[in-house]
Amino acid sequence: TTDSVVKFQPLILGKRLPADIIRQLIADLKVEGDFLCPYGIASEKLDSGLIDPYQGWMNGPIVAPLHFQLVLGLDACGDRSFAQEVARRFCRNCAKNGPYHIINLTAADRTRVAIMCCISTLRRGPPLFSCSSPANTATK
Repeated sequence: TTDSVVKFQPLILGKRLPADIIRQLIADLKVEGDFLCPYGIASEKLDSGLIDPYQGWMNGPIVAPLHFQLVLGLDACGDRSFAQEVARRFCRNCAKNGPYHIINLTAADRTRVAIMCCISTLRRGPPLFSCSSPANTATK
């Protein structure tokens, strides 16, 4: 096993992955307090000795592009409700603290690089989620 969120990146392949791999990856990702936290998906397992929310891209902080990739992957794998929940967590933090590229998972405060909150679906159809306001909920 690994303490890095990188192990979940194959989810972007969606249903091209074998069903048993999809089930296991999603089950592992759903464990609250492992990678899943109130602000989304951390880049490092929360009990990892490598977490340093102020250093680097992959030492614990929530990194917006990777987070977005995982949300799209969850949806592509058929777990839209979990994809929406993960997106809501991230978007609630964006609405409260601002749309930042790197989010300190220990305080969900702003760190380092600011970007526009441009999280939107890259495919046709209803939006997967929206960051427009804290009261917004994902579209079904």
